[in-house]
Amino acid sequence: GQQLRKTKGGACRSKSLAPEPENPGRDQRAREEG
Repeated sequence: GQQLRKTKGGACRSKSLAPEPENPGRDQRAREEG
């Protein structure tokens, strides 16, 4: 979660490497932003 938060633009990449089912809502938001 920390890494994803740090890299907003590279959130998609981080997600692909290590998906975080803990915060599905946050993932969707980052995807839309990035």
